[in-house]
Amino acid sequence: MISKTALIITGGLHPPWNIGEVVIARNFALILKKLYNGNIEIISTIDKERENLLCQDSSYSDLLGVTTYINEYPLHNLSSWIKYDSKKVDLHLLHILPPIIGYFAPIRDNRPFLYQFSYNSFDRPVLRWYISPFSAILNRFTVFTTCIKKYKQLSFFFRRNYYYVPAPLYFPMGQYWSTKSKKRGGPLKVVYIGHATYKRFPYIEIFKALADLRKDGYDIAFSAYFSRIIGRYFNYISFIKQVNTALMSFKLDDMVKIYAYDLTEEEKYEVLKESDVFLYLALSNVAIDPPLTILEALAAGCCVISTPVQSIPFILKHAGGIVLPFRDLAIKLSEALKMLIEEDSTSFRVRSESAIKYIRLFHHYEVVSKYLEKVINQ
Repeated sequence: MISKTALIITGGLHPPWNIGEVVIARNFALILKKLYNGNIEIISTIDKERENLLCQDSSYSDLLGVTTYINEYPLHNLSSWIKYDSKKVDLHLLHILPPIIGYFAPIRDNRPFLYQFSYNSFDRPVLRWYISPFSAILNRFTVFTTCIKKYKQLSFFFRRNYYYVPAPLYFPMGQYWSTKSKKRGGPLKVVYIGHATYKRFPYIEIFKALADLRKDGYDIAFSAYFSRIIGRYFNYISFIKQVNTALMSFKLDDMVKIYAYDLTEEEKYEVLKESDVFLYLALSNVAIDPPLTILEALAAGCCVISTPVQSIPFILKHAGGIVLPFRDLAIKLSEALKMLIEEDSTSFRVRSESAIKYIRLFHHYEVVSKYLEKVINQ
């Protein structure tokens, strides 16, 4: 246990839990509540688009004891909320816009920890000076990153106060963790769960691969669950219409099922437990790193098929997954699914066991908790 108090400042720490950054921030907050023996206060900012959803499913917010919500824009007076003895408080910044860090100058004597979940955050010039490891060098912040690829690229030059920490998974009472590997039987069950955007779900390439497999007589059951995201970057309704039009064009409506609604976290994990393969064919770096759904799919024992974006190749190398090149994506996907269908039961079970073992060794919240406690207590 840590004897100090933790002040956690984060963004949008409330449902719906369909944004990876929000869920990862929540999971870190739950770990910190345990490490600080409940001595935490959480200030969570709200953007206008999610503010009207505050009353929905408050279970985690109640569990965390979120005490204060404030509007995200602007935060000019945020430092006025800080009324603690700087020698007794650790400041943790989770899923919060980096430029806001400038407002914390009056509390620079506190112990500030900055958690970075974004793959591109180190690459954007506008944000670079706020969140780069230079902050760690100057002793301004201890920087935690969940992006193993970026850590490997930068840690040689920026070792001081710069740490890789695996993104934690948290399931209530541990009831949704897989304990058994999967057994193959019947059609190969493939699933996609994620946002409705072509950069995450290139349906033309996917449907081409499925059509080729059907032509060759292979049996597949494909399900896609599109989470409804509130924001200006997604045209949700338009995308669903395009997917359904393409589905009819490829004559796959009996093989592919489209679900256009948000799964609860419990429902999502039940879907993953019933699936054999999780598909993540992102065409660019468009998510937190690593994407939360990939970790959840591995925890359920799924074989993950992904493109080589972000830190995913580092993970799947040890977790029994498959990484496909961008070139000839439809052909490569067809070949990968065909291989899994023809794979003997022992090999398929080994893939599933590797996925579950990887998550338990590195991403289980108890493992991450012990690591964080060690670094914070240094």
